[in-house]
Amino acid sequence: MPVIQNFGGIVPRTPWHLLRDNEATIAHDVKLRNGKIQAWRERLAVGMGVEDAKSVYYKGCCALTWDTCVTVADYVTDYGRLFITGHADKPETFVLNNCAATYYYLGVPAPVTAPTVAGVENYGRDCSARSYMYTYVNIFGEESAPSPVSKQLTIKDGTAVTISNIALPPDGYGIVEVWIYRTATAYRDDHIKEQEPLTDFLKVAELSVPVSSYTDTLLEKYLGRVNNTREVRVPPADLRQIRYLRGTGVLTGVTNNQLHFSAAYQPYNWPAEYDMTFPYNIVHAVTVDDKVYLSTDGYPYVVDGAPSCEPRQCRPANDADIPLPDISCGYANSAIATPFGMIYSSKDGLVLVMPNATFQIITAQWFSSDDWVKIRPDTVRLAYWRGYLFCVTNEVSFMLEIDGDTYKDFQLGALCTISDSPIDMHVTTSGELIMLDTDRLIYQWNAGNMFRPYQWESRELSFGGRAAPTTAKVRTNDTTFKLLTPIPNLCYERHVTDEIPFRLGRVGRHLNYRIGFYGTGDVDFAYIGMTEMTVNAGR
Repeated sequence: MPVIQNFGGIVPRTPWHLLRDNEATIAHDVKLRNGKIQAWRERLAVGMGVEDAKSVYYKGCCALTWDTCVTVADYVTDYGRLFITGHADKPETFVLNNCAATYYYLGVPAPVTAPTVAGVENYGRDCSARSYMYTYVNIFGEESAPSPVSKQLTIKDGTAVTISNIALPPDGYGIVEVWIYRTATAYRDDHIKEQEPLTDFLKVAELSVPVSSYTDTLLEKYLGRVNNTREVRVPPADLRQIRYLRGTGVLTGVTNNQLHFSAAYQPYNWPAEYDMTFPYNIVHAVTVDDKVYLSTDGYPYVVDGAPSCEPRQCRPANDADIPLPDISCGYANSAIATPFGMIYSSKDGLVLVMPNATFQIITAQWFSSDDWVKIRPDTVRLAYWRGYLFCVTNEVSFMLEIDGDTYKDFQLGALCTISDSPIDMHVTTSGELIMLDTDRLIYQWNAGNMFRPYQWESRELSFGGRAAPTTAKVRTNDTTFKLLTPIPNLCYERHVTDEIPFRLGRVGRHLNYRIGFYGTGDVDFAYIGMTEMTVNAGR
């Protein structure tokens, strides 16, 4: 007597007659928890995206969409802004006001022209040589690298010097001030015979933009702080895949075959000395805690981005021991971060790269390489939600349970297809899965008022071709039971709402049968046998 007490998912690579007792030939829109058949809730429409929307991101209660494939990094909370690549031709930062975004290019470019200086020169014991330069400062108080240095003047302290030719800052960066600096020279007193002169640029004035000239009469004793932005560099213009290394204050991003890092808690400053070059073109980059995971057109890498008191000019990087090229293209979320590492699409299946750079092809037991290529893995879109891996391609959508440690009631490895085909997915900080459809509608997964009907059909159940099942017993509160045969496909159907055994009628003799369940009610187990006594425990 066939007994199904622990309902499982589908295994596309396994022929129907070789499936295990609990495995399915069809498992669609079905939740398999505790070995039961259960229904998901329908999706809940929560918003509308922009025209031709391709990307979605949730910040608090604000749904943000773009008509390009973007990557958003949610930075340190008290900075009050987010960072984005893919929206414009340069990386950007943006702030929200009533869910409306105001964008600024990321970083502060240095002035490209030296200031012009003019004044009455004097020579004597109370005179000193000085030069001038200036910087730009944006609305966030972030300061650029300095301009080229002006010519040198020898001036008596307090004599007026006119600084002109101050270039207007470029648009788009939110630059609101110009800070002017001039040199001042001091001597180090170490009680030695020879004194070492110390020259640095000290602040003269903070001027609101626009400004083209300024007259300096400030006495040297009133000069401000020393300029310390000489090594500040804006991020590369073609930066993409911007991410945040949690707990470090550092942003990362990639260009071609280079990985870039910002200085800690200086999201506008991307020092050249932090750049890392790899022998392969980088396809995707994600971060998990303080590690950066890279998929390339060669090997995957794991880079240690842990915080340090020293400048991180040489971050350790480990690679996998065999090439596993990332074949995905066209979608920002074709690679994702999970608690276990990075997941991306290769020609052999979905690859999980773990923190020590070891890997698993996590779909191998469900899809052979030939099966995998049929579902267009180059179009894959991924999301990780509460132990489930959602995988959507242009051919099929499915969800795979991959976390049996955190979610103890999950049937680890159950694979089910789903009806949804979103072009982008995003998991909010509160743990909700958001889907963006091609019709611009934004949905929250499993949040609607109605349950979604499921389909579940068993493996082939053989009665030897000389007998036919006559009785079944199903523990359920509401489902439709079907007995399926090879030819014709359906030989019996019944709506079941209790655990009472029922007769199947004349179903004919066939080499094998399958049973199916359709509806929204829970199903705990199913027995199918030759007599009522066999399915009813001898009663």
